[in-house]
Amino acid sequence: FIKVLEALKILHANNIMVIGNLVIGIDLYGTEEDIIKEINFMKKVDVDIVSFVLLTPFPGSDTMKELGKQGLIISKDWSKYTVLYPVIKTHKLSSKQLYELLYYSFRAIKYINNLKGIAYRVFKSRGILFVLNPKRLLHLINSWLKIRTLFKDFKQS
Repeated sequence: FIKVLEALKILHANNIMVIGNLVIGIDLYGTEEDIIKEINFMKKVDVDIVSFVLLTPFPGSDTMKELGKQGLIISKDWSKYTVLYPVIKTHKLSSKQLYELLYYSFRAIKYINNLKGIAYRVFKSRGILFVLNPKRLLHLINSWLKIRTLFKDFKQS
């Protein structure tokens, strides 16, 4: 992890925005405690935007074949094959536990950790026209609304 922290410092020193992603369920033998430790690590590192997703084995992929062999696929309803809905279980966790860990990750960490820092880095590297582009702002608002809807869905489940 020390190399990761050093790399983050170098990136930020050069005004490069850092986006981190954690795939919940990627370790098929990981426990709930293991995943919570990973989420807590993401809290501590200086990452500008954090993304959490569930392992989703897309049709035809090697991951789909391997998880199928291991009997870990719980749904063949392709409409549920998004990175936000559990379609697998692991050797240690049920699909419900994976979903609860995804919810925990959303509650534990703000997606955007340092809005001021991000704005500064984007402005320095791309300029004001990039930041104020109407399409980009509309996309940002739509993404925020989707995240709010997702939180409502979590609360209802």
